[in-house]
Amino acid sequence: MHRTAEDLRIPELLARRLRGLSYGMRQKVAIASAYAIGPQVLVLDEPSANLDLQATDDLRRTGQIVGTYTPTELKQLAAAEINRMGLRVPSLDQLDARLTADSPEPQADSPKLQAETRPALEAHGLTRRYGPLVALHNAELRLDHGQIVAIVGPNGAGKSVLGRVLSGLTRPDSGRRASTRRRHKDVWYIGQDLDSQLFGNSVLTELLTGRPDNPESRARATETLTALGLFDYAEHHPATLSGGQKQRLLLGVAMMHEAPVIILDEPTSGLDATSMRRVSEVFRQLAAAGHTLLLISHDAECVLECCQRIIRMEKGHITDDLLLAHATQLRQLMGYQALRT
Repeated sequence: MHRTAEDLRIPELLARRLRGLSYGMRQKVAIASAYAIGPQVLVLDEPSANLDLQATDDLRRTGQIVGTYTPTELKQLAAAEINRMGLRVPSLDQLDARLTADSPEPQADSPKLQAETRPALEAHGLTRRYGPLVALHNAELRLDHGQIVAIVGPNGAGKSVLGRVLSGLTRPDSGRRASTRRRHKDVWYIGQDLDSQLFGNSVLTELLTGRPDNPESRARATETLTALGLFDYAEHHPATLSGGQKQRLLLGVAMMHEAPVIILDEPTSGLDATSMRRVSEVFRQLAAAGHTLLLISHDAECVLECCQRIIRMEKGHITDDLLLAHATQLRQLMGYQALRT
């Protein structure tokens, strides 16, 4: 047990209670539990979906990868071939041009933006403790209408705690937060535990839950499913969807409720490149219409695809809050330089 904990660099978690761990930390423990048995074959379904960069690199080093490309060979693949294989871009630098070309700008003539001059959501001095652990320390934050903001940082940094406090799902020990209207009417939170957030008997009824079942609502639900690439699954039960499809469905629920602020915890976890880009495009469309999105993410490509601003957290503190300018900046904030070679 102790050797496995050292191999996967989690000895500090051995004495912790599981309920007090972040989802990324729980995933590390689950992988370590299987690894400790010493099986000849490990079958892992999206094992790095909620892991930070360092933990993903540690996982890579515990097994053998077959069918590899050299960095040069991968970078030489045509974009069409990359897309056909369902791969992400081989180098984040290839996305730099999109930061200026595709970054969403709020529409100046948007009625929502004309009516709202105050921030969509702001917080002052938010602190949250779990026993002796200070999971969130004196957080100060302002989110404006039409922004897509990423929160990055290592597992256990307090990212999800901040998201839950901002959405009202977790009460802070001190500090305050305010939005344009009442918080529970303004903020929609999509967490990492997807199945606990799905209640309908079909994908279509999931979007109609809590709304009048009339032709107008059904037409809007159909339009939303089409935008998210889920129209063909309208009569399927949500439990039969893949993890990526469930995430898109939950985003559709938020869209149906017209939430001005949407907080998404690892929204592209488990998504292939095609699905990630489709969801990123939906994010940009929502921002252009005046919605505010806060993405808690380890997905550097998604962040570069659609975010204008990046907030970094570590040990419960907001350490950086700045406009996203280029891939090198993001790599530094996400810890790429610290990886072992």
